[in-house]
Amino acid sequence: MLRGDRKIKKMIGFLPSTERSFYYRLTGYQNLEFFSILMDIELWEREKRIKQSLEKVKFPLKIINNLFMTYSKEERQKLGLIEKF
Repeated sequence: MLRGDRKIKKMIGFLPSTERSFYYRLTGYQNLEFFSILMDIELWEREKRIKQSLEKVKFPLKIINNLFMTYSKEERQKLGLIEKF
């Protein structure tokens, strides 16, 4: 193992190509809201964090209320990134 490999591995995340952690029959927003509730995030904080996270990954806001199953692979991956924030 090269010097620094462990440090680099800690900085790199993994986002699988299958989106098994999302509910296909919920909208993107409902999925994010559901997981933030599980994380016990207060309502006022939840809405703020979801909005900021969507902006960070440049998720198209016009489709956030569409069913997750209708999203492209790129859109699903962006939601996957948000889930990790």
